[in-house]
Amino acid sequence: MISLEDLKSNAVVFDTNVYRSIDDVYIKKIINKESEYHIKPFVSIVAAVELISHLYDDDKNKNMCKAGLSRMSLHLPSSDSLLPFSQLQIYHSFFYEYYRGNTYIQQMEKEVHTISYMLKCFDIEGLMKNYIIENKNRITKWLYKTKKEFADMIINLKEKIEKEGKEKLKEIYPIAILKHLADKAGIQITDFEDRAKMLKKILPLTVEFIFYLLEKETLPKEDTLGNDLFDNEIAFYINKDTVVDKKIYVVTDDNRFINMVKGVYFDDRVLTKNEYLTLLDIK
Repeated sequence: MISLEDLKSNAVVFDTNVYRSIDDVYIKKIINKESEYHIKPFVSIVAAVELISHLYDDDKNKNMCKAGLSRMSLHLPSSDSLLPFSQLQIYHSFFYEYYRGNTYIQQMEKEVHTISYMLKCFDIEGLMKNYIIENKNRITKWLYKTKKEFADMIINLKEKIEKEGKEKLKEIYPIAILKHLADKAGIQITDFEDRAKMLKKILPLTVEFIFYLLEKETLPKEDTLGNDLFDNEIAFYINKDTVVDKKIYVVTDDNRFINMVKGVYFDDRVLTKNEYLTLLDIK
């Protein structure tokens, strides 16, 4: 059971559903209470991207997601409080010698800085213009491509496991994660095994999350697997070693995410929205 004392002087990150469902009055109350208890709010780049991807005119959730982005902007205390894609930290931690000067990685960093700046400036119209109108909704296309790549990786891993046997599972999949990311960035190396051992040590939840998916007798459909990418990104922040020197608690009303985190024994770092409001004594 998470207490207020656990939260004090630590950090929180909200899932997309919280920003969509809470109203402006409550987000202001939350900000005041977080300041009182020295709880540092961080915003997930993936939650921001997911909201931005719904800002085109034909999307039935456009207004809800636009309002959610406004609340996210209010909740973002500074530009460096936007948590980057998990891939960026993995590249920095496990491929450091290839990090600077890599075009793929630099483009990802550029997107993080642009979104962070626009959110902090409360420039929701700018986000719409940059990512939806002028660039033909490229953020939605990027999301689709990234989710498909993640689903393909899981499907390919599952096929390898079925061929080579389940006992090789824990040996295979951390290496496969790193190979997948190296290929995306055009990084050519062969010493994956030592890096994979370190991955399991410092990012246990990320590794356990993939293991959790692979252990299922039958994988979900590809589109559902793609959505698991969002869960993996949000769960990443609960790892012991992330970009923040505090414990991060995730606030979400996504039961599927909560059950997944319980399945890998990290449920002491997740709260529902109502549980969080209760701890902060917000009525």
